[in-house]
Amino acid sequence: GGVHWSVSAMELLLSFLFVLLIFYKSNDCLYLEMDL
Repeated sequence: GGVHWSVSAMELLLSFLFVLLIFYKSNDCLYLEMDL
């Protein structure tokens, strides 16, 4: 029940953060241009 959902949510969050980190690293220059 709740424990299984918690584990799934944690794995989903970690996966999202990992992909976001890769996306940020691979598009660092583009991100900086957008920020400016």
